[in-house]
Amino acid sequence: MFLSPLCPIISESGVRITSFLSIRKEYRNKRNRATEAARNCFMIKRIAVKIRVMISAAFLTLKSAYEMTK
Repeated sequence: MFLSPLCPIISESGVRITSFLSIRKEYRNKRNRATEAARNCFMIKRIAVKIRVMISAAFLTLKSAYEMTK
């Protein structure tokens, strides 16, 4: 009974706080997705470099083996 005049103020501020928290959470999610995408791109580049190195090493091995058979 005593808090009844304050209830609309409390509930409205509660709504404001929850909406602010949801905006912060959404921003954090977007930022995390962006950093994850950048990390994935970096990993893909690293894997591509490793594959390139493996292919060139295999090519050099085949070339040296071919020259040994001459």
